[in-house]
Amino acid sequence: MYSSTFGTTYTVYYQNDWCDPRTNANTNMSNFRSRMDDIATASWGHSGSELAASDFLSNESSYADAVDLVYVIAHGTSTTKRLTMWAEDTYLALQDMSLGNGNLEWFTANACSIMSGNTGTDSPWIRFESSFNGGLHAAAGGYYVMNVIDEDFWDDGELFAQYLDGGYTVKSAWMTATYNADPYNSTAIVFTGADSSDCDSRRDTDHFHGQGTVVSDLTNPGYWCRNYWAQ
Repeated sequence: MYSSTFGTTYTVYYQNDWCDPRTNANTNMSNFRSRMDDIATASWGHSGSELAASDFLSNESSYADAVDLVYVIAHGTSTTKRLTMWAEDTYLALQDMSLGNGNLEWFTANACSIMSGNTGTDSPWIRFESSFNGGLHAAAGGYYVMNVIDEDFWDDGELFAQYLDGGYTVKSAWMTATYNADPYNSTAIVFTGADSSDCDSRRDTDHFHGQGTVVSDLTNPGYWCRNYWAQ
């Protein structure tokens, strides 16, 4: 058993087919979990029809905020930047999450568009503000379309875990894995800092536990910085 922990949740088929199925999610998640088992203990994992907002809201102290890293496979919306839940017409508004004030350091989601936008209410900072203020190190997801969940690609999860285990920073592991899985993926990762230079430093040095430097939790940060790749 490792002291570091991770949790996963995803959906393949949606209630009454209200969203397109994620037909490769089983393989993607299984490979991620198998590879992460080399460096961390799986604390919880939901599959199939179990993707629910309660994992991130009412039950977060038992699920999302009780582990070091969360990996999600879901749809993301391009306008309101929400995650689709299994239940018909049910979404998770990312700004409603308050992660990081428990244990979570890294929130990662194989979902389109949730990390796009730049200013005002249309920015990752606003979407994850409560979580960043609680001490979340980073949030990662699709900048625009993540083809890996729409086409016959399945290995970005395994590559992400492999690179974390290989000593990559969390930023480099995420960006390299999603690109190598499919260069047409448009993905991003956001970190925070006290100011611009501190944000850059935290982004470029933060590793998963046991794989290198892990930056400290930073509550109420004053700055956010993003790396993204978009075709």
